Amino acid sequence: MNISGITLHPVKARRHSGETSQHVIVKLHTDASITGLGEISDLQELSYLPDLTVLSDELNRLLTGRDVVNRTEILGLIDKRYGTVEPAFRWGVEIALYDALGKLLDQPMYNLLGGRVRDRLRICYPLFPMYERSVAEASLVEVDKRLGQGFDMFRVYICGNLEVEEWFFRELRERHGDVPQIKSLDFSARFDRKTALRVADRLVDLSGTEMVESPVRRADPRALAEVRRALRVPVSEHVWSYAEALRLLDVEALDILNISLAALGGVTAAVELFALAKHTATPTLLGTTQEMSIGTAAVMHVAMATPNIDHPGDAVGPLLYLDDVTTEPVPYADGHAWAPDGPGLGVTLDEDRLVALSHPLYARD
Repeated sequence: MNISGITLHPVKARRHSGETSQHVIVKLHTDASITGLGEISDLQELSYLPDLTVLSDELNRLLTGRDVVNRTEILGLIDKRYGTVEPAFRWGVEIALYDALGKLLDQPMYNLLGGRVRDRLRICYPLFPMYERSVAEASLVEVDKRLGQGFDMFRVYICGNLEVEEWFFRELRERHGDVPQIKSLDFSARFDRKTALRVADRLVDLSGTEMVESPVRRADPRALAEVRRALRVPVSEHVWSYAEALRLLDVEALDILNISLAALGGVTAAVELFALAKHTATPTLLGTTQEMSIGTAAVMHVAMATPNIDHPGDAVGPLLYLDDVTTEPVPYADGHAWAPDGPGLGVTLDEDRLVALSHPLYARD
């Protein structure tokens, strides 16, 4: 089954928060009349926005006529053309390759990855930065809502407004006791070493968090290592490449590898990092860039087939968005998610929704 063409469809999806996110839906067409679906997720996280006309022309020139089975060759061509500039391009195409091949073989994606080792993954729900008291109050309402849906674990983004953040955690415990677990305080690499330790000293015990995520700016791995040694809880860190993971592990800068498929550039890169984590006895968690249902389905298939995932995952994009492009979202229940049933990714594109959400890419202010 050979690739007959690739089309890219930019969409804009609203979040419940009132913000919007940009994505590109990838259609990988084949000479077997099978279309594989992919997603370049949450593009505001990219270092730049691509010219989709140019990107589409280049991908078609590189990949048309290639056999879908030859994934290694195809990903090598993408790497040669784009290098490490934007792994998201690789991610979007690789998902579509797996979806097309799974449809051809009538197998779910997790079987193409070695078979299912679990039937669901526990998921934590994100609470975004509380820059002012009104946002913290809204976050408490969100906790009430998500507890009612079975989510009892949360990841809290920290902005350093300690008066508000301390009020939030005190009020959370006053209302709910120990029921809402805090998986991580996500510092988003926004602090220097001194500030990170001061914020952690104020919030770690109060929140009862299991870990601190990305506590300091990324420029100096040794500064991260110093913070890690000083903290009373483990440090989780996003990694953007195999080489970066090696550097961080070499200076003992992290306790937990936060592995995001979109950030790394796809399934193959993530599988390699999970193998590194197993070899070095490093705990892992499966991170996110808040994908829509196509991207999240791929994340869940990887979760079903990967033994050494040690902490709850973060992929809740379909719950954050008011809009999506599939007929059914990725399933969630009782604070867990799992891979959709069916061949490939197990999701079906809703063409009407794709048209309705179509929107040219735009730069943020």
